[in-house]
Amino acid sequence: MKAKIIKINDLHINEENPRDEFQEDEAAAIKILFKSEKKLFNLMKSIAEYGFEISERIIVVEQGEQNNYLVMDGNRRITCIKLLNNPQILPVDIRDRERLIKRIKKIKEDFNFTPISSVDCVIYDIPAEETLMRKTIQNKHTGENNGAGRLPWDYKAQNRFMNDDYKNYLVDFLDNILKVERSLSTMERIFSDPDLRTQLGVIINKKIPEIKLINSDSEQKIFYILQLLKNKEITVSDVYYKEDREDFYKKYFIENINWRNIPILTTLSIDKELGTRSTKLDQTSVNKLSPTVQGNGIENIIENQLNQESPLLALADQSKVNESVENNKEDSLIMVQPSEEVNNQKDLAESPLQPYPLETIKQQKPENISYLFQGIVYHGEHPGIKRSLFELHRLSYLPIH
Repeated sequence: MKAKIIKINDLHINEENPRDEFQEDEAAAIKILFKSEKKLFNLMKSIAEYGFEISERIIVVEQGEQNNYLVMDGNRRITCIKLLNNPQILPVDIRDRERLIKRIKKIKEDFNFTPISSVDCVIYDIPAEETLMRKTIQNKHTGENNGAGRLPWDYKAQNRFMNDDYKNYLVDFLDNILKVERSLSTMERIFSDPDLRTQLGVIINKKIPEIKLINSDSEQKIFYILQLLKNKEITVSDVYYKEDREDFYKKYFIENINWRNIPILTTLSIDKELGTRSTKLDQTSVNKLSPTVQGNGIENIIENQLNQESPLLALADQSKVNESVENNKEDSLIMVQPSEEVNNQKDLAESPLQPYPLETIKQQKPENISYLFQGIVYHGEHPGIKRSLFELHRLSYLPIH
């Protein structure tokens, strides 16, 4: 194996390119690449604008004649360079030949293309190095290969590289509702439509950036869309065009009310300026809990939130939480039935043990206080739970902006 700068005219397009069926000669091998005309022209534009990518050498092997090399990897790139250098080499029997030649010439003019006479190549010695060459090409084109090949960037990595603040924010925003791989392009289509944003109750400010959901229905709808994506019930094609998005909303949110019945255990809102997240239990989730949740039920919910590093629940010391969970297995969490809930709320509101959260600026410590939150009454000694329910109760009285 050795590196060498080789003239373009000495490079032969491979008739046995694995991308397509084997062809009878070089002209046919060039012709078959136009099956993906759009992609080939995009590559041609890139080469015309930025030049040949020198970080990736063309892989070749020597043929019988001197200065005659067969391209083993890089056939599309070499084809583009050959056509940019001389559009007339386009096969005479290709469909719409004049149109294609005209388009190639326009690319040359648009980017003031300077002909490329030679490129960096690496020559493998066949048959001695054939196994090594095939392994190299395999790692480039057949995926991760358990880490030996190229690991593609996920959308988070791509956005970090592109330094797109809004997309980075959008990714975090969606992940904090429900993490779904490959959801970004679909959600971008949805959020790009002002009419659909209004129907979903989504307010977006890309400059800050910030995304606001106007009420719990909005949050439920976004969660439901992500759930559909996760279950592969919808794809970006379902919301690609305006009429697609109109049909999408009608099908899933007007003709169907399933979105109201999907429980959301927790929701997280992001404050970019403060770099914090707030956590709350959703009403739907609370209603879907069993009437009686014994022992560690609520402890597990709170502990899961602590694992997500919520600043609200992080007020409880983790070591004390773990210790308290063990010491309070007999504590119970009782779900009040709807008929009893109103009376209990009234009694607790009138009781000095149930302070109105906005009556004092200074937060009261939760020791020895029974708290009611959306039908949950907790009388135990678990410090994390008591603090969390106190905060949730307090937040429920805050005005919505």
